[in-house]
Amino acid sequence: MDSKGRVTIPKKVRDSLEIEEGSRVEIQTENGHIVVKPERDPEYIIDKMNSILEGIERTGSEKDLGLIAEEHIQNVRTQTEKKDE
Repeated sequence: MDSKGRVTIPKKVRDSLEIEEGSRVEIQTENGHIVVKPERDPEYIIDKMNSILEGIERTGSEKDLGLIAEEHIQNVRTQTEKKDE
């Protein structure tokens, strides 16, 4: 930790969490530990969910999971729109 309280997150950890320069993170404490979590842009989440849905559609399996994912995507979009207002 430097004199300003900044900590360098090791590259291996950044890569595994898909954290890049300029990424926003959430910092919390849990049971006496510091927890750093990537703060995901809603569009990033929607893109990831769409990728999952495309895979499900290609295989034709897990139809119920696809409906749940679609509902989640819509909820994320709704929340994003409310924030933008």
